[in-house]
Amino acid sequence: MIYLTQKDITIAYNKVKAMAKKDFENKKFSKCLNNIETAACIANNFNIIYSDYELESLLDDIGTSQISNNTSYIKSDDERFVFYDAFGWDYRGLTMQYIRALMSWGSEFLFIFENKDDKHAKAIIEELNSYQKVVSYEVQSRKNEIEKATEIYDVIKKYAPHKILMHLAPWSVAAITAFYALRMYPIEFYNINLTDHAFWLGAGCIDYNIEFRDYGCTVSIQKRGLKEKQLLLQQYYPVSKHSEFQGFPFEIKHDKTIILSGGGNYKICGGDGVYFDILERILSDNPSVIVIYAGGGNMFHLQNFIDSKNYNDRIFLLGHRSDINEVIENCDIYLATYPFGGGLMSQYALLHGKPLLVYNSDDYKTNDIEGLLYNADVQITFFDLEQLIVHAKKLIDDLDYRKKIGSEYSKYLISQDVFSNNFKEKLENKQNDFPFKYININYIAHTNLYIEIENNYLPSFQSILLKRYMLLAFILFPKIMLKFFIDISLSRNNILRKKISASCARFLLTLKR
Repeated sequence: MIYLTQKDITIAYNKVKAMAKKDFENKKFSKCLNNIETAACIANNFNIIYSDYELESLLDDIGTSQISNNTSYIKSDDERFVFYDAFGWDYRGLTMQYIRALMSWGSEFLFIFENKDDKHAKAIIEELNSYQKVVSYEVQSRKNEIEKATEIYDVIKKYAPHKILMHLAPWSVAAITAFYALRMYPIEFYNINLTDHAFWLGAGCIDYNIEFRDYGCTVSIQKRGLKEKQLLLQQYYPVSKHSEFQGFPFEIKHDKTIILSGGGNYKICGGDGVYFDILERILSDNPSVIVIYAGGGNMFHLQNFIDSKNYNDRIFLLGHRSDINEVIENCDIYLATYPFGGGLMSQYALLHGKPLLVYNSDDYKTNDIEGLLYNADVQITFFDLEQLIVHAKKLIDDLDYRKKIGSEYSKYLISQDVFSNNFKEKLENKQNDFPFKYININYIAHTNLYIEIENNYLPSFQSILLKRYMLLAFILFPKIMLKFFIDISLSRNNILRKKISASCARFLLTLKR
């Protein structure tokens, strides 16, 4: 069995970065951006580093030398915004919160779709179409990264905004290259820090970083080289949609207590199996409890737990649910995941007045739910497992207590109006309405957790390399790809087998050409 270490990952990262530098020296700029994108994917996957100013310098150099045309820039008299959205997906990220704020101010703005998918962006498109002061633009996806960056640069420069809101993926190389090229003009750049716990590109081209909690503020100062005056703390609210309830795979009975949990499959892997211990304690101590889990991905670890404990009639896997709003409404309690917490799901639960069960350890401060509450001096997260189990028992047995707790904490969610007003003030004054607090973060523990998941649960590192380099990855990264081959041969997971088959097929097609 091969076990990847931090050294293995760092060597691979540095090799990809060296290839990007060589491509730049050889003036292969689009290929350089592809390698920077791959390096960013690697870094984002492991939390070993949180920014890389050598990569930022390459993006800056490409933007200023290959994209910028150094012509005049005339801003309109009325303040204009650009909202650049790398996702274009309804109810994911913070797209809808921020465009609603812009609309509430009556602002003119250009909305740029990087990856527009009409199927998944119906609500976003509908809201944009209902507003007269917005112009929508879609980046052409079939272009190479240099062509995309040039296209983004041209359309933004023509619109001549005062401010740009950056809603980016951690590896949005084309957009960031364009933003570096635009830095010569009198534009303010605001990054919406979605993945505050991990690596992302763009730290060098922003004026202000919009954080949503103390954790991200701490990382930005300690690991990204940002200054305190660049950080604007803006907590968000959950945007929910109403759908027809699709029901549960069991009959809802009044003598049962339904506990909802959910999130991606990685959220419950690692962490010494504490999440599964919590499930076992709650179910064994409370015969009236039924647990449902909503979330995508291959849930084979949770299914193995269900089968081994004979909980097939007490734990139900719902998969991805488009009616998640109604699912939460029909549950009684929300159990947060561990070792990765579920911030948005917890907010949805609070929105519906459902009490939370949140466990965390001092090693994983990303899970503290208090950071998502608006200026609230309360403690919801439990750091003692026994106390959590006692609290769970009380919530399950005492309906009045359950409703009281759910109602009490729901008032700490920021409202849409307060969000919009606070954000407008921050853009005007560049000041926070209350100071953030530094968090004591165990960065080593976070890195080790990601490496543990890669080695023991959900390998994705090799998939990143295969997607970018295909079979050449076996030559460039022999140890890493050998582990991938062994994992596939030993795994019952058909998804892993399909990945290498698809990569081989793509490689053979390139040979035929």
